[in-house]
Amino acid sequence: MRKTKQLALHMCLAVPVMSAFGFAVRWMQNISIFDEETHLAAPGATTSWMLVVLSLAALVLFAARLFPLAGSPMSSHPSSDIRGDDRAYRIMALLSGFMVAFGGAMMVLGILGDDEGALRRELGILAFISGCGFIYAGYAGKSKADTPLSAFFSAAPELFACFWLIVSYRDHASNPVIWSYCVEIIAIAVAVLALHFTAGFVFCRPRTYATSLLLCMGAYACSTALGDTRPAAFQLCFAGMGLFFIATMYELIMCASASEHNAGRAPKII
Repeated sequence: MRKTKQLALHMCLAVPVMSAFGFAVRWMQNISIFDEETHLAAPGATTSWMLVVLSLAALVLFAARLFPLAGSPMSSHPSSDIRGDDRAYRIMALLSGFMVAFGGAMMVLGILGDDEGALRRELGILAFISGCGFIYAGYAGKSKADTPLSAFFSAAPELFACFWLIVSYRDHASNPVIWSYCVEIIAIAVAVLALHFTAGFVFCRPRTYATSLLLCMGAYACSTALGDTRPAAFQLCFAGMGLFFIATMYELIMCASASEHNAGRAPKII
């Protein structure tokens, strides 16, 4: 149990550190690779290579550090493995839910500073519901993690992220400069996967290693995407999801145990 907690704490430190580096590199890339007149990206720029290498390094680091969770036996109530009863989890879930819900409300009310449409309002409604889902996760804790309402609020954020992916691609479909939007697309896609695998614990399809890895990469990708310039509503959604991923990842690792199959090849966590 002590080593399990150590792994969870180490990952809660590693993910924000790598996320901060990702944000910084993406911010430097945005201010250095685009030509002021043509707005085209400079090919082979150092910061572009730095971002690619850093992202691959984050993936390898997280995958290696979480490897003891591969083949981890499931508990009898997997839905409670991704929820927590401690105060820290409840606060993080409440804060992340408030950010996403407020971002959704801004979309619905048209407080974005650009041309609005029905798609943005629909996206805002889904974001608001998703934010309420994060708040409910903190309120419900482990005891109510398998209720029908929990199932609904587990599926709603995934639907929101999928719809956001479609809207984001539609907004950037005519932009020939891939570097200007690819980080956002990748971040939303990773968030879709992280939310999908997290919902699997509620719908009796738990996968500890894949879920914990995707939660780490989801937090990293969302933080990296914050280095872009976009309306505040979307920035709030990225920040809120990243925070929720970290909180969920911590609770999942705390509930996991290393399998005997991996004990000889990687450090034990129990």
